[in-house]
Amino acid sequence: MSQSRVYAVDLLKRLHAALARFGVDAQTALGAAALAIGRAFDALEDRRKHWLQQKYRRQEDVSRARADLVHARALHKGQSVGCVEQELALRKARLSLEQTEGKLAAVRRWQLALPEAVKDFEALARGLSGRLDADLRQSLALLEGKIAALEAYLALAPAAEAAPAPATRPPVEEAP
Repeated sequence: MSQSRVYAVDLLKRLHAALARFGVDAQTALGAAALAIGRAFDALEDRRKHWLQQKYRRQEDVSRARADLVHARALHKGQSVGCVEQELALRKARLSLEQTEGKLAAVRRWQLALPEAVKDFEALARGLSGRLDADLRQSLALLEGKIAALEAYLALAPAAEAAPAPATRPPVEEAP
C-alpha cells in the first residue's frame, strides 16, 4: 500500500470558508450595485427637474432684462446711449439661460445613456449571480466532500503516520 501524506486539511477548510464568504460578499455587492443604479436614475430625474425649473426662471430673467432694455431705450428715444447696464444684464441673462439649457441637455443625454449601460451591467450581473448560485455551491459541496474524505482517511491512519515530521512538511503560505 502506498503512503500518502496529508498536510493541510485545515487549509482546505479555510479555503472553503473563504469561498463561502466570497459568495455572500459577491451577492451583497450585486444587491448594492442594483440599489446604486436605482439611486442614479432617481438622481438624474431630480437633476432634470431642477434644471427645468432653472430654465423657466432664467427665461423669465431674460424676458425681464429685455423689457428693462426696451423701457430704457424708450426713455432715451430709441438710442442705445445710456442703456449699457440693461444691455449687459440682458447678455448675462441670456448666457445664464444657455448654460442652464446645456446642463438640462446633458442630463437628458445621461437619462438616455444610463439604461443602455444598465442593460450591459445587468447581463454581466446575471451571469455572475448564476455562477454564484450554481457553480460556487457545487464547488463548495465538492470541496466539503474532499475534506470529509481526507479527514476519514486521516482517521484510519495510525497517529504516528498522520502527523509528519516538521522538517519534511512543505512550506504553507498564509491566506490574507
